[in-house]
Amino acid sequence: MDRMSSNRHKRLSQLSSDVNTNTTSSVGHMTSIDNNYAEPLYQTRHDLHDKDLIETRARVLQMEKTMKFWSDCLANWREKWRKVRDERNKCREESRVLSNRLNSMTKELSEAMRQKSELEAKVETLEQRIKSIDIFYNNNKTNDLDKNNVRVVIRCRPLLQDLESGQDVCVELDNDGQTIRVASRQFTFDTIFSMDSTQTDVFTHSAKHIIDCVLQGYNGTIFAYGQTGTGKTFTSSGIMSASFDHIFDHISKSGNDTKFLVRASFYEIYNEEIRDLLSKNNTKPLELKESTQCGVYVKDLS
Repeated sequence: MDRMSSNRHKRLSQLSSDVNTNTTSSVGHMTSIDNNYAEPLYQTRHDLHDKDLIETRARVLQMEKTMKFWSDCLANWREKWRKVRDERNKCREESRVLSNRLNSMTKELSEAMRQKSELEAKVETLEQRIKSIDIFYNNNKTNDLDKNNVRVVIRCRPLLQDLESGQDVCVELDNDGQTIRVASRQFTFDTIFSMDSTQTDVFTHSAKHIIDCVLQGYNGTIFAYGQTGTGKTFTSSGIMSASFDHIFDHISKSGNDTKFLVRASFYEIYNEEIRDLLSKNNTKPLELKESTQCGVYVKDLS
């Protein structure tokens, strides 16, 4: 038993000695390893530090470029903002000036409208006065017409082209416009129209005042007399067209408070027979009648 314990103790001592030997060897070996890798590790750390420094400097340089770019952008935008602000102030000033001009023009327009109203009132007053003067003038002409109940005018027809050759004018007209001579005989009329007179001349000086009297409510008659081929139809057509123009011109210039009704008939009396020139049936006989209101008229006339 003791012998077995002694052997065990020896074996433990031997194992302890081996362990210590191995430990010492390991420590020495580790020290050797540390010495072998210390210098490369330092170099690696130095390289890494330099790399980080280079990268940091590159980032700093990039950041400086970025900051300069944004600084330039900021300066550019500030300049643009300054221009916009100046333009805004300029627009505000122009707006203020235009507003003042608008107010001034509005006042001027109001004043012009007021003056326009005053002028329109004056024009209306003057038109009323002109109408009164026209009525007075027409009444005077009517009185003159009543005094000279019938007026006779003469219109001399010029020679026709197929008769001009070898023919002479047989009448002479005085400068007074009322005397005509045929050979040794002399005749005097209210008005004498020369050969170069126009339709307008004849209407103005012989028919217009009659139409004016008709427009004032009086009856008027224009009667064309002469031999065949002396120009009755030619003169009558000119007087009729000018008369209608004068009537409708008078209507257009009248006020809205007056209404007009215009009626016209067209007929002829030939061989003591009355023919309605506006009717399609001319076979129906027509008769002259007399009324206390309108005087002599043709019954059943178109």
